[in-house]
Amino acid sequence: MANYKTLLTGHLLAPFGKRVLPEITPEMVGPWERSVVAAGYSPRTAKDARGVLITILGDAVRAGYIPNNPAARIRGKGPRGYTASRHSSGQRRRGRRRSRPC
Repeated sequence: MANYKTLLTGHLLAPFGKRVLPEITPEMVGPWERSVVAAGYSPRTAKDARGVLITILGDAVRAGYIPNNPAARIRGKGPRGYTASRHSSGQRRRGRRRSRPC
């Protein structure tokens, strides 16, 4: 819990604390995460801070404050991949079912 509070106060409140939720865009999150590393913090710290942001904005999506999570990472690559915004309702694409030997 202490790490969560440190990440929140040290890395998230200054850039995002005074913004209205719909103002936060995916285009803001990537540069912000890189700026944490540029400020001398480890890439792991930046990743952990983004994880806290993802959790906070995910809760805002579930509460209906914003339509999708702008901090969510794009998952998968190519035409079979999916993004959190395309499947924000929690539905995921199903892959092929394998036939099981009898």
